[in-house]
Amino acid sequence: MNNKIKYNDVVDRLNENNIGYKVFHLDDDFKIIITEYAGRIIGPFYKDGESIFWLNSAFKEKKLFKNLIKEGDWNLGAERMWIAPEFTFFNTE
Repeated sequence: MNNKIKYNDVVDRLNENNIGYKVFHLDDDFKIIITEYAGRIIGPFYKDGESIFWLNSAFKEKKLFKNLIKEGDWNLGAERMWIAPEFTFFNTE
């Protein structure tokens, strides 16, 4: 279940809240979004724009999403990625 959040919903909410992101195009016209906020990989998105994975329903409404970010909630849905936050923990040399 993913609340039928579409690519345009995600991009609109990120832009409205000045959240940095990059879009990566995959095979067969699929795409993913990687966000600076909460380190998320959002998508992939089907060709019709719908996300394959669950996303927070706040992406559907401007006010809900703004409140989610304002409260510092990290649960946007999608997949989290950990590239650097724990680097020194796992690399002691």
